[in-house]
Amino acid sequence: MCEKELGNYRAAETQAALGLSRVPKSAELLWLAGFCAYQQGAMQRAIEWCEQAIHCGEYLHPEQDEARLRLAFRHRPADFEAPFDVLRFAYRRTGQNEKASWAELHYSRAKKVSELLP
Repeated sequence: MCEKELGNYRAAETQAALGLSRVPKSAELLWLAGFCAYQQGAMQRAIEWCEQAIHCGEYLHPEQDEARLRLAFRHRPADFEAPFDVLRFAYRRTGQNEKASWAELHYSRAKKVSELLP
């Protein structure tokens, strides 16, 4: 996360990918890698990372216990709206307008759900 804040997106993406070797279903790490890929202009990588993040996050799978048991710092939007946020722009930049509209819809819905959480 620190590399991202410094604008070192390639290093941050690499670190997120390394983190996935320890926590393979981390929506947060998958989203972070996708966000950083997007910032580098690597739209296909951004899409691939964020599509995986959606499938590991709580928005589609609220019953997953792994995420809830985690005690450390969490970037909660990564479990909900953040992957859709990246996808709505990445899909549009690659000419996938239908998918971009889909991501926009789910971004709005996921954001509402995450705002209701403690």
